[in-house]
Amino acid sequence: MVRALERRSGEIGVHFQPIHRIADGALVGAEALARWRHPDLGPVGPTEFITAAERTGNIRELGRHLFRVALGQVGAGGGAVDGLLFNLNVAPLQLQHEGFAQELLEQLSAARVRPAQVACELTESALLGDEARAERTMRELDEAGVSKVLADFGTGYASLRTLLRHAFRGIKIGRQ
Repeated sequence: MVRALERRSGEIGVHFQPIHRIADGALVGAEALARWRHPDLGPVGPTEFITAAERTGNIRELGRHLFRVALGQVGAGGGAVDGLLFNLNVAPLQLQHEGFAQELLEQLSAARVRPAQVACELTESALLGDEARAERTMRELDEAGVSKVLADFGTGYASLRTLLRHAFRGIKIGRQ
């Protein structure tokens, strides 16, 4: 799996899953989900290839590729996507990388997507490790106008302290 991922990461694409407001069912955005249809293996589950990318250190490269694809599609939507929020999943190793916020902002600019149209989905484990670096990155994203969503709340490290410390636009309850 790891060798196939390294050779074929360009085949991994993005599928947008709609996000609807509970109160009235209105479409308010979409989450960009990674999908891989390997020519020999068929569909490969995201848990499998994302875990492999994290183990091998290729998650930053894969994340950049997926952001480029997703943001390219959002940017191509032009006025048709105004008012919608697009969630991008951010792996812990991506958030902990010193230049992550700047890289994301450069990709937004290249795709002509406003920061206010994007939310980074983070798990609480992404905030652990080098907490000072995570704080700086989160502050840079906030200042640029990129929202944050806490994903998988209730599946492990989740705490009310995290909710109070950070301005999350939303919370996704994790499956157990």
